[in-house]
Amino acid sequence: MGIRDDITTRLSGAYQAIRGAEAPDVTDSQPTQDADPAAAATATMSGGWQNAVTGMGIEGIDRNTFTSFTRRSMLSQVEIDWLYEQDGIAARVVDRPVHDMTREGFKVITGADPEKDEALKAELRRLECNQRLGRAWTYERKNGGAAILVNIDGQNQDELWKPMPSFVRGITDLTALSSCEMDPVQWSKAGTSEDAGRATVYQVYRVGYTATAFRVHTSRLLKFGDKRLNASRSSAYSGWGPSLYETLWDQLRNVGVSDNSASQVIQEFNKIVWKMKGLAAAKAAGMEERIRARLRVARMGMGSIKALLLDADKESAEVIGASAQGLPELLDKFRLAVSAVSGIPYIFLYGDQLSGLSTEGGAVIRNYYDEIRGRQVARQEPVEGLISLLFRVPKWGKGLREPNPFGAQEPDRWSIEWNSLWQLTSLEDAELQTKLAQADALNIQNQVYGPEEARTRYIGEGTRTDLVLEENPDDFELDPEEDLPEEITEVEEFPSGYPEEEEEQDAEETTGFPTSDDNETVSLKNSRFPQFDRRFAEKVRKENPDVWRRGGAERGPMAFVMWGRARAGKDTPSVQGWIREREAWAMRHFKDFRLPGIVAAMKWGVAVDRGVPFMKQVVREAIEKGKA
Repeated sequence: MGIRDDITTRLSGAYQAIRGAEAPDVTDSQPTQDADPAAAATATMSGGWQNAVTGMGIEGIDRNTFTSFTRRSMLSQVEIDWLYEQDGIAARVVDRPVHDMTREGFKVITGADPEKDEALKAELRRLECNQRLGRAWTYERKNGGAAILVNIDGQNQDELWKPMPSFVRGITDLTALSSCEMDPVQWSKAGTSEDAGRATVYQVYRVGYTATAFRVHTSRLLKFGDKRLNASRSSAYSGWGPSLYETLWDQLRNVGVSDNSASQVIQEFNKIVWKMKGLAAAKAAGMEERIRARLRVARMGMGSIKALLLDADKESAEVIGASAQGLPELLDKFRLAVSAVSGIPYIFLYGDQLSGLSTEGGAVIRNYYDEIRGRQVARQEPVEGLISLLFRVPKWGKGLREPNPFGAQEPDRWSIEWNSLWQLTSLEDAELQTKLAQADALNIQNQVYGPEEARTRYIGEGTRTDLVLEENPDDFELDPEEDLPEEITEVEEFPSGYPEEEEEQDAEETTGFPTSDDNETVSLKNSRFPQFDRRFAEKVRKENPDVWRRGGAERGPMAFVMWGRARAGKDTPSVQGWIREREAWAMRHFKDFRLPGIVAAMKWGVAVDRGVPFMKQVVREAIEKGKA
């Protein structure tokens, strides 16, 4: 017999001596003596790390080999509702992220006239879009899914089961629905497509003061749901997803049990030990009733006069206090588990910094806000669907009496931008303005840049911490008339659209630049929109033509030539005409932050709202992506 066989036999015997007949006999599975001893020793071992001496990994000896994961019963809708309504932490893990996702709202960037953008903002307010969005996200986290029903003008409740009509006059209002109010009744038969087996019609049950039931087609719904589950698991939740409480159940239960247990410990924190002379003899003599009567009198004294009256010769009492050492740390462990699983920082869940951890609260909050921004972008598809429909309906406003300022045409380029969650306090903003002003004063004094460049900080919304500096025209190496972009083979002296001669303006007539109410000289320095980095644009044009062609393909090449002439100090009517057109172009595209719009802005010499560093980063990422 080998060494391993001997060890295994000894372990089996020892185990049987400790546990009795229930212990497994690992020697029963050994083959004949001619077989491999090593194989015999490991015949009853499970996979993974094993140690025949300590019993680690050996079935029947290592207790971990009996551990497995089993699925518990799903929570009922009643249990989910009770948790949300009556448990403060359970409600907070649902509400806090939703509150942060909707707190500052969003803006739609169209590049259109500002008045149109304001009209769109007013229409979204009329529909209470942000409130309905918050309610739908709350339903999604609490119940596993939600939808917003888009109610259109002239709709018939009995015909909601039909697809959304191709022509919609206007949107009257929005209704948030929970997944627990919707049961699928018809499904797609789209073969092997992604939509196969998806619900197409839902039966909606709404119960309140009155009960309502109707069927609705999925095309009329903006749906919110967990898309991580495959079709077979999603079917267990009627096509939606699990409630957040399914994932957090163990952590919420542990916190509830530990907090309640701690309250019991506090109630029993101090105990009174009462000693009575002859207690055992009195009990043996059948005097239990007299003992109980004495206890009742003592209890009444403690309750009324807050004092315990004792017989000085026969009775004594002392207070014994329980120790709470380690209890706060133990409670924090359970609470931290809720924070970890829910993804909500401890300070936001409980209103206090976790003891023993770093107090760098600002970094924690910023990381959390970054995660919220990711959730907003990942879940904005239904919002995009609503705004797309708004662009295409002809009537807006209360009673649908106002025309759509976009002419029922969806813009070619538009996007959603979520407003920043991180807000400077009044003191922080004042300190920032002071530091920027001091830096500008010093740099202007040292002739690093001039007042006009410093003014670019205050163009657009907010205050920029970066500056777009003009290069010295004397350092400008490119002669735009000799080194033309490859997209242009011939340049007219006065390009189409800019007349060769213009009528002289009367001496008293204003220039109307940069706005119709202004009277500034028509030049890039007086533009409301800062210039982009010309050298960077030149480098992209020469070294990365694929990226250069991604935007502004029609007018961009000529705009780039005219920008060079304007920078070189040319003051011809054609250059002045182009500068005026650049002003109008920038007004329409100043908020465009996608790659095609940024490349077009580079050709027009315009720094978009997010600044030159952001534009360069987007272009660099496109270049790196092209190399991959």
